[in-house]
Amino acid sequence: MQIANTIVIDAPIQKTWDFFLDASKVAACVPGVENVETVDEDNYVVDITAKVGFIKAKFKLKLKITEKTPPTYVRSEGSGDEASMTSSLKTVTELNLKELGPNQTEVAATTEVNVFGKLGTFGHSVIAGKAAKMWEEFG
Repeated sequence: MQIANTIVIDAPIQKTWDFFLDASKVAACVPGVENVETVDEDNYVVDITAKVGFIKAKFKLKLKITEKTPPTYVRSEGSGDEASMTSSLKTVTELNLKELGPNQTEVAATTEVNVFGKLGTFGHSVIAGKAAKMWEEFG
C-alpha cells in the first residue's frame, strides 16, 4: 500500500534537511519509537511499537538510507519482524523537501508499505488510518 502525506515546517530547508538526517531527533517525533541504534551514517536499527486495532505490534526495523540529494531528497528502505505475531513489514520511503520561503519548507513523504502475516490481515484501510494518525502526531 502507498501512503502519501505533506506538511509545512516553519524552518529553512537546510535546517529541515539536517533534522531529517539526525536519527535521534526524528525518533523523538515518531509515535511509538522506543529506541534508535545508529549503525553508521546511513544504517539504523529502530524499535517501534504501534497499536493497530486491538493488536499491539512491536517491530525491530533495519533502516537504510539508499539515496540522498541534499537538501531536497532522501530515500530509505526498511524491513523488520514482529516475532510474537509472526508478522513482518517492508517499507520504502521518499522525502521531498521544497523551500517555500526563507523560513518555510514543505515536506512531502511517500511510503510504500507491505505488511505480511497476522497484522497484514487488517487490510489497507485500518493500516493506512493508523499511518495517517502517526504522521499527524509527527508533524
